[in-house]
Amino acid sequence: MKVLFLANQELPDQSANATRIINLAKLFRKCGVEPILIGTRYNADTLLRGKYDGIKYMHVDAQNYLSLPKNKRQKYLERLFLEAMDIAWTQDHFCIIVASSFSFQSIQFILNYAKSKRIAVIYNSVEWFQKDNESFYGLSGKIKFIYNRLGLLVQHVKVGNIIGISSLLENYYKKRKCNTIRIPTIVDKEKYVYVEQNHNKKIVIAYAGSPAKKDYISNAIKALLLLNSEELQSLEFHLYGIDVKQLKNLGITEETIHILQDILFVHGRIPYSQVQEKISSADFTILLRPNLRYANAGFPTKVGESMMCGTPVIANHTSDLNLYIRDGDTGIVVDDESAEACAEGYRKALRMSVEEKIKMRSNARKEAEHAFYYLSYKKEMTEFIRSLKKQ
Repeated sequence: MKVLFLANQELPDQSANATRIINLAKLFRKCGVEPILIGTRYNADTLLRGKYDGIKYMHVDAQNYLSLPKNKRQKYLERLFLEAMDIAWTQDHFCIIVASSFSFQSIQFILNYAKSKRIAVIYNSVEWFQKDNESFYGLSGKIKFIYNRLGLLVQHVKVGNIIGISSLLENYYKKRKCNTIRIPTIVDKEKYVYVEQNHNKKIVIAYAGSPAKKDYISNAIKALLLLNSEELQSLEFHLYGIDVKQLKNLGITEETIHILQDILFVHGRIPYSQVQEKISSADFTILLRPNLRYANAGFPTKVGESMMCGTPVIANHTSDLNLYIRDGDTGIVVDDESAEACAEGYRKALRMSVEEKIKMRSNARKEAEHAFYYLSYKKEMTEFIRSLKKQ
């Protein structure tokens, strides 16, 4: 039995969603279903074909996507995927399709294809965008919004089989009679080195990623200004994947950067292969998100990756984080996404003894091995596959 993964993004590990797809493919393989992966290449530097951990993947070549009029892009991608699906069907005769990241365009062509072959479709649902998302600005943005809501309210429900990343999405689709399984962020623990104890002279807090506006990283920086001089002297804050210009776009002033010049270290983009090392060497990572539907529908990959390294997270509870981050046990919980609440989190970290930090690192890793290792969901996924609804 074979499963075809279709992804509107580059593989194998160019983004959080791509990493999720790879680990879902590994999970399906352990459940006895051989995966076939087709992603979307937008960059000429991306390989058209490759192999990752024994799993072969290929891309449809969509380099011309942005040069096309916006009203023709959807049909262009559909054509590319249909051609690739026909080739995969001829070669491998798959019986399941898993679709990911088709929120902004119709997936009706996938449903039609599956119906013609009498096979099942699964939608990998990972987010629910707010109406005021910048992607929805302007006329083209309104069209994107319509497609997005059409997907959430109609088309994904028609799929009938859902892998939801959060309880919010799980409950939403279950109420609509979909065959649904909740799989949070999943990673491969074999790829993460657990560091039992750091020997940092100061408390090192790290953030890795491109925060845009969904992660309130500006509040995490402003929180530093609320600490007294003695507290600041015992702390370092390292940013990876973001530069000073981006910080300023998020509301951090030149004056703030100057005041924190001995505390705040902005490293910009670094190779993905180095990110894990930086996270492992930190005492804590930081994640602040508002209690809004987009944050509660998604699930931050950063949390799973950080805890798998043994690095606890300072965070407020959104989505299902309350299931995994327990204050003083597997991480530090703050009241909300505000700078004031974050500053209290920093103070908790500064008060911890070496023994307490070692214990928290151990607890974070153990929780990650149970909650975020893809093989933890083998039994549930096997049952889910057996109960799939066909088109």
